[in-house]
This record gives sequence, C-alpha cells and structure tokens, in this order.
Amino acid sequence: DEKKDKGAAPILSRLTTLLDEAFESNIVIDTYSPASNIPIGGKNAQTAIVFASSLNDRSSLESLLGRILKRTAPVAGGSVGMPPSHVLVISALGTERTNKMPYSMQNLFGGKLDKLREIEQGIAAVSRGRMASQTPLDYTVVKFGEVASSDKVDGDAGGVRILPGDKLDGEIGPNAAANVLVQAMAYQPYARNSTLCAAGNLASAETSLDTADWNDKFLCLSGPELLRVEAGRGASADDGAVLDAKFEQLRQYVKQWSMNYEGDRKGTGLTTPVLVRKSRRPPSRFDGVAERSGVRILFQTTNTGDRYKSASEEKMEEKERS
Repeated sequence: DEKKDKGAAPILSRLTTLLDEAFESNIVIDTYSPASNIPIGGKNAQTAIVFASSLNDRSSLESLLGRILKRTAPVAGGSVGMPPSHVLVISALGTERTNKMPYSMQNLFGGKLDKLREIEQGIAAVSRGRMASQTPLDYTVVKFGEVASSDKVDGDAGGVRILPGDKLDGEIGPNAAANVLVQAMAYQPYARNSTLCAAGNLASAETSLDTADWNDKFLCLSGPELLRVEAGRGASADDGAVLDAKFEQLRQYVKQWSMNYEGDRKGTGLTTPVLVRKSRRPPSRFDGVAERSGVRILFQTTNTGDRYKSASEEKMEEKERS
C-alpha cells in the first residue's frame, strides 16, 4: 500500500530492474494491496514480499498467508499449483528498541512499531509451525529505515551495511534496499529464516557490489557473529606473515582454553559432563574463509537429563495419553 509506505514504489521499481538483469527468464512481479482480491496460492510465485506497514496487525498477516500458502487444484490436466516457499517481510528499524529514542517517540501514538514487531513474530511462528504435510516455508525479515529520495552516497560505493536483528539506524537508498532484497531472495542462504537490518546507500543504479562483498556482508547472519576483526590472510601482501601469526596464536589460545573442559568438570562451572572435539567445519570459498580452526563442546546425556522433556515431547505424550 503505497499510501502507507512511500518507500515501497522506488524499491519495487528498482527491484524489478535488478531481477530482469539477473535472470534470463522473464521475472514477473505482481503487486496487490491488502484490500484487493489476493490470489489463492500466490499465483505459483516462488517468493512473496510483504510490506508490514500495509497490514493492520498480526492477524492480518495470518489471513494473508492463509490465502497465498494454499495449494491450488490443477486446471485442465495441469499440475497442482505450488504456493511460495519463501516469504520476505519488509519491516522497520526500531521494532525491538521501542524503549530508546527516537523509536520510543515513533511508537508513542498507536504503538506503530509494536504492531510491526507482532507481524515479524507472526511470520516466524507460521514458518516454524508448518506441518510435515505442508509445503516447507522459509522466512526473512528485513528492516529498513526511511527510504532516501536518491541513491547519493558520501564516500565509496559500498556504503550499505547489514547486521542481524535490529541494530542499525539511518536511511537507506532505493538501490541499496532493492539489492539487499535480491540478495536475500536469490543468493544468500544465511538470509533464510533470519532477521536482518540494513542501512546506507549504493552510489547509483549502475553501481553494485561483487559477489564476494555481498557474501561477506550476509556472513554475519551465520552465527551469531561474536567478533569481527578486519585482519586475516590476504588482507595485505605486506602484512600477510604477521596476520598468519596472529591466526596461529588465536588457534593455540582456543585449543588451550578448551583443555580446561576435558576430564573432571570440577571448577569449570559446568554441571553436565562434556566432550571436547575439534571442529569439523572446512574452509569455505562462499564465506571467503581460507582456513578454519575451532572446537566443539558436546554435552553428554545423563540419567538426570533423560527425565526432562521438551515442549514438543510433552505435547506428544499428552496426545498419547488422551
């Protein structure tokens, strides 16, 4: 609903152009207002994009998803329609920070950000609550600030920032927003079943980041990422040897730290016995990782632990007893 979200039109316009440039097949983007007759099954779309600002509340989202996620019957001998397997919800910055300025003021009258937060939680709940008989559904929540009127940027062309959750502030340019959406929809596996925020600009409609840069920006969604240090193999030809030495020091530190948890657990602060094993994660060209080193701490099953049940296990037992 462009009346409720003025930034929707420039984002969708640029998004259409980017999709046409990225794929040889004709990409069709159909837009609907919440009050219109939204087609059952989502017209076999692969991804549905929902602007949270166009919905009234969580129940509005659930009603919308109830229509677009239904399978449609075959027509004239055709195949059964397949609903979207991915729903991307565009929300706003500050939905998790309504106790802080300026978001507390934005939320003061009518609880605007609280309603958006309910919608964010709603899509996650629908995705996680899918039954085995239903089509699996991935979700992505992308939070933007105000959409800037142009793509002008101060500094270099790579001014777009991405972080997990709700941590950033500031505007986002239409080109940057559209590029983030394309990456989240088509290229970045870490964006699936995640919540992220984005801000900043890409200098113009002709300027974009290369694949490695985008992969690096979305890498923070795999984790959580606890610490990022701008140093590593290949960061500088002159400093390569020094950086490799720092990596080796960190590797040895983690190894020695993990030895504290081997054997007797007294003094470790743990009440459950653990096993320490070397991490099996290999290097990843996609993540831009030339070498990995780490440890896994595996909590062992105990007789006491066997008596505890998860919420899903308790529900299954209740069903069996009834």
